[in-house]
Amino acid sequence: MSRKLSDLPVSSTFTENLTPDPLVPTVDALKNASDEMIHMPRKVNGGALFTYVTPSMDAKSKLLGYSPSSMKSLGLNESEAQTEAFQKLVVGKSIDVDKCCPWSQCYGGFQFGDWAGQLGDGRVVSLCELTNPDTKERYEIQVKGIGRTPYSRFADGKAVVRSSIREHLCCEALHALNVPTTRSLAISTLDGVAAMRETIEPCAIVCRMAPSWIRIGTFDLPGVNGNLDSIRKLADYCLDHVLTKDFQGQGLGNRYEQLLRDVAFRNAKCVAKWQVYGFMNGVLNTDNTSILGLSMDFGPFSFMDTYNPSFTPNHDDLFLRYSYERQPSVIIWNLAKLASALLEFIGAKGQVDDPQFMEKLHSTPELLSEAHDYTLQVFENIAKEFLSIVREDYFQLMTARLGLPDDATARKQVIDALEILENYDLDYPNFFSFLTRNIEEAEGSSSAEQLFNFCISSFNEKNPRFRNEAIGKFQEWLDSYHQLCAEIPKATRLNTMKSVNPHFTLRNWILEEINKKAYEGDYDLFHKVSKMTASPFEDSWGFPKDFEDTYCYSTGPTKSQIQCSCSS
Repeated sequence: MSRKLSDLPVSSTFTENLTPDPLVPTVDALKNASDEMIHMPRKVNGGALFTYVTPSMDAKSKLLGYSPSSMKSLGLNESEAQTEAFQKLVVGKSIDVDKCCPWSQCYGGFQFGDWAGQLGDGRVVSLCELTNPDTKERYEIQVKGIGRTPYSRFADGKAVVRSSIREHLCCEALHALNVPTTRSLAISTLDGVAAMRETIEPCAIVCRMAPSWIRIGTFDLPGVNGNLDSIRKLADYCLDHVLTKDFQGQGLGNRYEQLLRDVAFRNAKCVAKWQVYGFMNGVLNTDNTSILGLSMDFGPFSFMDTYNPSFTPNHDDLFLRYSYERQPSVIIWNLAKLASALLEFIGAKGQVDDPQFMEKLHSTPELLSEAHDYTLQVFENIAKEFLSIVREDYFQLMTARLGLPDDATARKQVIDALEILENYDLDYPNFFSFLTRNIEEAEGSSSAEQLFNFCISSFNEKNPRFRNEAIGKFQEWLDSYHQLCAEIPKATRLNTMKSVNPHFTLRNWILEEINKKAYEGDYDLFHKVSKMTASPFEDSWGFPKDFEDTYCYSTGPTKSQIQCSCSS
């Protein structure tokens, strides 16, 4: 059933259950607080996990786009996007603090492996939680680019159009690919608001949503500070209110060990799909790692062009910490930080709810050493489970991308294909597009050459030896592939492949073109690509064929492997 915005129940489970900023502990305190207290950067103490805050941005806005899939998740009729109530909500203007008081989350994080201290929502305000009355699914609604909060540090609290378009479309792309992700509900431009990044740029607001925005970094801050009361309170909140659907931690250990196992499981399922679709986050710090295993906080992200496992989309990532091939291992590193925060609770085993034992454990080196050893063993087992899940999920989906059943022969076919793509600098999305949508039209004996031509990116076409060598490798691969395909009904194989191989991939060069047009005041390309992004498996979107072919298949040295900054 499609509903109006006013039909959705409003709640604030996060603020009702967790510790507020001691300087703004209540809604009444917020009403009497100075602007400096709620909108200027400062150290927030007292084990706080959030600060009550109202958006400081007050500018004329215009709805640029909304997500039909996010509207559906909330149970909203799409026509609601045209209402004044919706357009006020998505820029943080329809606020009744007595009904639901907005807040910004407090968290820390390890960035590029180093402790960064207090971070928090520096340009984000959570407005409320909205629940779909039919599915009972609850979403925390945030506005990003809404101005300063106590967690802005040295920043201005704004979000430029460029980064806002990237985040909105990335959320749409990942969701459409069935990759776990936070969502964008809408994006709005702001009149007369600009920010200094690489240059002076116009600003926008993204309204985004997720069942929870708690990340590993939320545990990092009380963990580093040794605030065990805050860690317990946060962990119990997550178990009672966040990790309730499809919980995978049952079986071994106490509830905190189960929490760690569940968070690892969720992130493994997500990372496997990143690897399948060539998605790279670019900044996988602990504050960008969701406890729900959702893709989140998109900056210098990228989808793979040329298949290069060591590629990182972040041009500041000089040591390739967040490269494509290292994403599984860096998530394990982040999970180790969560294990560290939970160490005493996991190590206490069945006595975790005994206050006397917990006090004794905390002050007794021998007991702490035992707790450390036990937690380390627990984590090592979870890390093995994590890698096993990533591997199995990866191959199940990769063999499906070839239209083959998942077995050892099909997995070898995947590995051999990737080796060819990597060795000859060939295009990753185009390889699967050719097999899915073009191979039937290719002439039998020349199909290897046609596949090669379809996948050329930064390859040096003028070198005939490598060209002929690559075509020869493709011919060997196709011969083996066609033998495997002969055992599967053609319709079955193609239907499987079309359901998992996107026709359209949101490449960085496309985003750059959209933003170039947007800064000229032309949003036509944004709207066209939005349609393609939301339904990437379609054969056509009703645009001219040359347009669709260009944005689905175009590649080349100037379009591949584009890196971005953290302000992207």
